Amino acid sequence: RPAVGIAAIQLGIPKQLIAVSVPTEEGSDEFALANPKIVSESVQNAYLAQGEGCLSVLEEHEGLVYRHARITVKGYDLLRGENVRIRATGYTAICLQHEIDHLFGTLFYDHIHTEAPWREDPEAMVIG
Repeated sequence: RPAVGIAAIQLGIPKQLIAVSVPTEEGSDEFALANPKIVSESVQNAYLAQGEGCLSVLEEHEGLVYRHARITVKGYDLLRGENVRIRATGYTAICLQHEIDHLFGTLFYDHIHTEAPWREDPEAMVIG
């Protein structure tokens, strides 16, 4: 199935590793991060209009998955061979948060409000 990211744990490898390749207007945002950590996040939320999916989850889970619209992530980028500090917004920020969640055993549907899965946040950034 098509995807933009994966965490090592999804392949049964218990390491703090994620890979993300997000298409952008300029090409793509690509990261292969060891020990990624979110060090700052916006108050404003964002969500994907079409919802989120995951290679580890075969069934559909309907509802809005709110995440931070802007984040800063620190980690060691294996592609660049150096420690990096990534400021991400929008879709790239959502993808990074999704993959980092895997490192803590959290899946996208854990973020869906159980009693009101389609509840609106008028301040949230809608992506796509």
